[in-house]
Amino acid sequence: MSWPSRHPTPPATTSYTVTARREQAERWEAAASVAGLGAVGSWLAETADAHLRELVRVGRAAPLTWLRDRFRVLVTDTTARPEVAREVEVAGMVSGPFGIFRGDGRGVGEPGCSLHSIVHRPTRRVVATLPVRKSCMALAAELAALRIDWQEIDPEKVLGPAPDRGKAQAVIRLFEKLTRT
Repeated sequence: MSWPSRHPTPPATTSYTVTARREQAERWEAAASVAGLGAVGSWLAETADAHLRELVRVGRAAPLTWLRDRFRVLVTDTTARPEVAREVEVAGMVSGPFGIFRGDGRGVGEPGCSLHSIVHRPTRRVVATLPVRKSCMALAAELAALRIDWQEIDPEKVLGPAPDRGKAQAVIRLFEKLTRT
C-alpha cells in the first residue's frame, strides 16, 4: 500500500498558440478580467468549452452520406430573350432529396469555376449556389434536419406550409453570406 502523494500529478494538458488582431486581444483581455479569470488562455478555453456544450445542447445536423450520380436540374438560359428554362442532366453528388453539381442556375460550370449548387432533386430547382462543394454538403445537412417535406414534387408546396420555412430561408441566407468570396 502506498501513501497518497503530496503533489498530485497534474492533468494532461495541451497548449495552443492563437493569433489575434490587437482589437481582438483587447476584447479578450477585458472579457477574461470580467469573468474573473487571470489569463486570456483560460478564458479562451472556458469559452470554447461553453460553445461546444451549446452545440451539443441545440444539436447539430448530422452529415449526410453522398454518392456520385447524375440527376436533372432546371437551368435558365439568360442569354436568350425571353429567358428560357430547360432541364439538363448533370453529374454530381446526391444524398436523399439533394444533389450538388458544379455550376449554377444558368448551367454547368467549368472546372475551377468556384460555383457549386445544391439542388432539390424532386423539384429540380437550385436551392443555393456556394463557392465550395463542402459548404453545399453542410447546407444540405442543415436543411435535411428541418421539418419540411423534402419529398414534395410541387415547388410551391415544399416550403409553403412547412413549420420550419423561415428557418430554412434563414439558413440558406446565412450560408450564402458566410461563404461569399
